[in-house]
Amino acid sequence: MKPSEQMVRFIREKAQEKGLNTAALAGAIGISRPELKQVLAGKAPLTVDMLVSLGGALELGPEDLASAGMSIPDAEDAGLDDAGVLSPVRKRQSLTDLQPLDPYGNHAEQILRLGFALGCDIHIVLNSDRLEGTGVPDATIEQFPDLMPIKLDAEYHHHNDPRFTPDGVQLVLSFDTLYTAVLPWEAFAQITLIPIEPELGDVPEPPSGQHPHLRLVD
Repeated sequence: MKPSEQMVRFIREKAQEKGLNTAALAGAIGISRPELKQVLAGKAPLTVDMLVSLGGALELGPEDLASAGMSIPDAEDAGLDDAGVLSPVRKRQSLTDLQPLDPYGNHAEQILRLGFALGCDIHIVLNSDRLEGTGVPDATIEQFPDLMPIKLDAEYHHHNDPRFTPDGVQLVLSFDTLYTAVLPWEAFAQITLIPIEPELGDVPEPPSGQHPHLRLVD
């Protein structure tokens, strides 16, 4: 099962345990029921605010994730050595290594950690005026004088080699070539997680005359 499918199943199961149907869960996090249904179906992105709100409403923590069997097997990531050659450097983060989601904590860090652990595509929007001296090439900053969009494809997360610090996150990014950039937390304007859609062959066909749907109650 793919990480994105595990995430949706986990949210549904935790909502069932707490006796929350789709409408109740949507109301608890302040969004509409159709919007939540789209997210749980993988048809709409999971935003920073929504994920933090879901974590608070469902009281998610590392022990819950571990009990759900959502840990990702250890695997070596690839980084760049001094010669610019990709080489193994460290292990991939597991979902069970994550701290509980904190509504008052560093949202950018929490969402990035979760996005990398889940294997989601990650769309980032950065304030360009906060990127000078970060390692992002000046020509790229000049190309996006206000807001800079960056997409981190899930299949290349091991090359991004994320390293988190209290001040920001270090990433290996590809522009005209590979750059190691340290992006300060204050530069982040928006982060969106895009779960990877399953292959068509992985989706079971609904019985004849029935339409696929999500339910949060028995």
